[in-house]
Amino acid sequence: MAGKHSGDHSQTPENVVHDHHGQSVASWTTVGLLLVAAALIALAFPLADARMPLLAIGIGLTIVGLVVGKVLSSTGYGVRGKGEVTNIVDAPEVANGDEVGIS
Repeated sequence: MAGKHSGDHSQTPENVVHDHHGQSVASWTTVGLLLVAAALIALAFPLADARMPLLAIGIGLTIVGLVVGKVLSSTGYGVRGKGEVTNIVDAPEVANGDEVGIS
């Protein structure tokens, strides 16, 4: 596997491994919204006066974040690009199975 990630650009397109690790507009937007939602939910518990509004907003923002991420992913802002609608629980590609221990 030497040269796979060491700048060897002589690979054919069929052998190229794309390690995106979720670096897309859809994933960053979803993570950002979910982090804000988690912070609001966590903040709701020690604040007795604003517990229910913060909890409701946090739960609502969680749902919105998941929907926004899925919509962005299916409209072309995800790792796979436009037109490739994926399931929420996609399994990783096995094209590079020898690298991840799949035989």
